[in-house]
Amino acid sequence: SIALDSDPSHGHLREPLLKVTSMFNAMEVVYDSPEGTPRLLNLEIGQDSYSAPSVFSFYLPEYAPAGIVSLSGLVAPESQVLAGKGVTKLLDGLLTTIKFGVTRCYQGFGSKGFDCPIIEGAPTDSQEGAITYRPEGLTTIDEILDELSLLLTSGRLSDRNRGIIK
Repeated sequence: SIALDSDPSHGHLREPLLKVTSMFNAMEVVYDSPEGTPRLLNLEIGQDSYSAPSVFSFYLPEYAPAGIVSLSGLVAPESQVLAGKGVTKLLDGLLTTIKFGVTRCYQGFGSKGFDCPIIEGAPTDSQEGAITYRPEGLTTIDEILDELSLLLTSGRLSDRNRGIIK
């Protein structure tokens, strides 16, 4: 609603690593072999293993980004890890997974990536896993969008974005 959109205390921000694992889980990513596991140790999305700036966490509990959040006296600790390079790597990795499966190609989250596909969905030796989610029993675009909205945005897909997707 317009009232909630303008309220800085209403919102939901997730850490980059949780975004990756949630998307993999929701889209039912299946790996081709036991060795095929995501490079979660070295994703370069702002939460790499052994790179936390403090022994306590990746972000300070009192962190408030500049703008309406800090002006309202609120905090958003998770936003501290959302820096330019990490956000770009996160988006590249998620889009690559959707287009080509789990692979290192095109800044993906895989560990193999020497035979990079040019065509989306084309089989390649560099793919370690793939999205296996298929909307079963859903017949209309609205039913499919409702399910994807629930799986990927916790039901918060706006009417505007829904229209863009259609």
